[in-house]
Amino acid sequence: MHADIGVKPNFISCFQSLHAISEREFGDSMLNIGVFESKPKIAVGVSGGSDSMALLTLTKKWVKVHEGEVVGLTVDHKLRDSSHTEAQWVGSQLDKLGIEHHILTWRGLKPQSAIQEKARIARRELLLNWCKENGVLHLSLAHHLDDQFETYVMRRDRGGTNIGLAGMSSVREYAEARIIRPLLAFRKDRLKATLSDSGQEWLNDPSNNLT
Repeated sequence: MHADIGVKPNFISCFQSLHAISEREFGDSMLNIGVFESKPKIAVGVSGGSDSMALLTLTKKWVKVHEGEVVGLTVDHKLRDSSHTEAQWVGSQLDKLGIEHHILTWRGLKPQSAIQEKARIARRELLLNWCKENGVLHLSLAHHLDDQFETYVMRRDRGGTNIGLAGMSSVREYAEARIIRPLLAFRKDRLKATLSDSGQEWLNDPSNNLT
């Protein structure tokens, strides 16, 4: 039930070998993010695509070592007829893994313009509000090295200069919770290798550009 999603190679990611991300590598990335509470509870945004399923797989192992807990959150944006079926598929996968899962629905009228940007904002608000309402301090998202490079290029093409031009931050504080991105040092192909190594399926996610 998985399929390749084409990713353009870039000069940063080509130096990484395409093997699964080890628990030690992921642990070092989490350590670089900063301090976590004892027995941390981390919410992971999970669309079912390879990026978020790899993040969930790695986070599950990390929280086990730290006697913590992971919960998966899937946003059903209602922009496609298949979105609810996909969200349910994610739930079935997480049930097999013994991971708590919640589907958050984007209700109301949908925008007619700037749909991708508005969908990203709505998704983030739904995820952060769930964290606030449930006392979860950390929301983990699956942006990776290829995303980081594309963000840099996009900001540059919008008129930024190379000097001081920033990509995504690995940590960003919000009133509801902090967003963490522990995969920014890893390219997408390594995320897929991680899933293949663990035998975990993923969706060929047509909404990837909304997340």
